[in-house]
Amino acid sequence: MLAHFRTPKPIAAETVVLKPYAQPVRSLSGKLAPWLIVPTLAILLIVYGFFFAITAPYYVVQFAFPIAFLGAVSIWALPDSKKNPSHLTDGFLFAFLICLVLWPRYLALALPGLPWITTIRLTGVPLVFILLISASISSEFRVKMVAILNSTPAIWKILCVFLVVQILTIPFAKAPFTTINRVINAQISWTAIFFAACYVFSKPGRAERWFALMWVLALSVGVLAVIERPIGHVPWAGHIPSFLKVEDDSVARILVGGVRMYGGGYRVQGPFTTSLGLAEFMALSLPFVMHFAVGQYRLAIRLAAAISVPFLIYIILLTDSRLGLLGAFAAFLAYVLIRALLEWRRRRDSLIPPAVLFGFPALLTAVIASTFLVGRIRSRIWGGQYQSSNEGRMEQISAGIPKILHQPIGHGMNNAGPVLGWVQPNGLLTIDVYYLAVALDYGIVGFFAFFGFFSLGISKGFKQALLTDEKGTDFSLLVPLTVGLITWILIKAVFADEGNHAIAFMMMGMIVALVYRTNLIIQTRDGPTTAPDAASKTTAR
Repeated sequence: MLAHFRTPKPIAAETVVLKPYAQPVRSLSGKLAPWLIVPTLAILLIVYGFFFAITAPYYVVQFAFPIAFLGAVSIWALPDSKKNPSHLTDGFLFAFLICLVLWPRYLALALPGLPWITTIRLTGVPLVFILLISASISSEFRVKMVAILNSTPAIWKILCVFLVVQILTIPFAKAPFTTINRVINAQISWTAIFFAACYVFSKPGRAERWFALMWVLALSVGVLAVIERPIGHVPWAGHIPSFLKVEDDSVARILVGGVRMYGGGYRVQGPFTTSLGLAEFMALSLPFVMHFAVGQYRLAIRLAAAISVPFLIYIILLTDSRLGLLGAFAAFLAYVLIRALLEWRRRRDSLIPPAVLFGFPALLTAVIASTFLVGRIRSRIWGGQYQSSNEGRMEQISAGIPKILHQPIGHGMNNAGPVLGWVQPNGLLTIDVYYLAVALDYGIVGFFAFFGFFSLGISKGFKQALLTDEKGTDFSLLVPLTVGLITWILIKAVFADEGNHAIAFMMMGMIVALVYRTNLIIQTRDGPTTAPDAASKTTAR
């Protein structure tokens, strides 16, 4: 009786497969794969953990590479989504610029075995992740980026060539792990900033906001320099919290400040590591301030910009830097020339642009003559107390060219100084000519890729601004951008520091974005062309 009510045994469920489909038959390798992969991964993790334990904290960064690779694979495998975080790119890009200029780069959280945790990394690394995630999950983002980049395809292609050269030269470095760290930093502060700028400044109004921010930052740094000059050191020296102090000899030298080796007063440096870096930034800012002074803006803005120009030049004088004056002269002359060409093309009935153009040779002659005839200017530009610096640069070039020819493939990023072996009287390695540094680091191919990248940007910005009859903010912004890059290229002849490189790459991205926007304006005016629009193509991941 009880057996009648006994619970029946469960019957194993069989998988039902509808015709014409059939149950997949697993091969022997498929059956054995889980039993092989899992133990293998377990053994690898044990080995990984063992070597991490015995080498930490000295090789923490190297052991983070597998984790970074898995993170990149995870981002690539994300599913498509209609929403993406690309709208955050604007804020992080502008925050990156503010931190780059205003925050001293030698103040950071330094943990054992880890790179310095600086504000640049705190804003740059999230920016990289936002770009990668947006490209992974959003087809709309990918299509727009392809359209922007293909407006000037040669620029992004030559940048990719330079990136490949950076990677291929790592094995030739004297300290490969240090060079790897430098290359990774370059991808955050250079490459990623370029692509982020391409996207952000393709939006209306963003480029003009960047111009205004550069103006404000230049004034802010100038005020800090004015405060710094009478006290003879940066204002925050002696007031740095313990958790931001970096125990490094180079940081100690920066906080002490400096004077010219062969006489002269204190040289202000602001938040930058050297007075030369501050002078370079001021020279780069001048074209943008001049744009507000002569552009189609309210009278109050134009007057404020006009007053700001001599203030920025005064700060350059406080740095006692020739490269700053060289950049200021170059920015002024190039801006006047390009602006006059632009106005003459668009206003044939005006007499002022041709008068400026025809009088430009006389202006150029007067400027050059002043550098020889005016004693103070001559000593700052050509000779006097700076004669030893001039001779030193020529000797560096003479010593560096044979080393380039001996290894034309390059010695790896940031290895130019040790390879050249040029030592200052204080015992520190130095290299002054950035053209030489690029050739030593990246070889002949890398040299032409790097400077070809910026030369293409200058050429494209110049042509887009001058060879069109359109008027508007987007076209006018191309002029100071082109002038700024010309100024930066000239300064690199006498200054090898890479502190302001991120600004130059940001400017390159802005040129690409503005070319894209101005092409849209021209296409709207002229109607659709026979060439297919890059934005209409479907981009597969």
